[in-house]
Order: sequence, then C-alpha cells, then structure tokens
Amino acid sequence: MLSSLSLLWRDTLKGLFKGSTGDYQMKDLSYENNQVQFTVTIDAGGQTMSLDFFAAIDQDSLEGYLSMDYGEANVTGKKRK
Repeated sequence: MLSSLSLLWRDTLKGLFKGSTGDYQMKDLSYENNQVQFTVTIDAGGQTMSLDFFAAIDQDSLEGYLSMDYGEANVTGKKRK
C-alpha cells in the first residue's frame, strides 16, 4: 500500500516511495507536462517486484495507476497541507 511520495527537484529530479514494506528510491523518475512516472523495485515477502507508477497531476491532486507483476491498481492522491 502506498503511503506517500516525496519528490525533490533541484538539479536532478529524485524521489522516495514509502510503502508498507519500506522506503525505496525511485528509478527512471520523470515529470513532464503534469505527468509523473517512475519505477521502484520492492521487497515483497522475500521476493523482489517492480512497480511502475504513472499519474497526471492537476493542481493539488493526482490520478493514475500502479502497474505490478499481477495487474494494475488505481492511484489517487491530494497534496498535504
């Protein structure tokens, strides 16, 4: 379960994916035309699994999906205040 995303943009865009199994550095992170996407490889009960995240950002919210080995899950979120 995705609990939070943290994005840092200075000279290079970096991000941290915080999920129920730990914190993971985002790979292939990009943000262009209000679209964000990245890949993380997580520990899923002793096995590794890649998650591909795609979302559109509209002001203070995002909507997209997470693609996994066994299917896709919808993702929505709002900016913390």
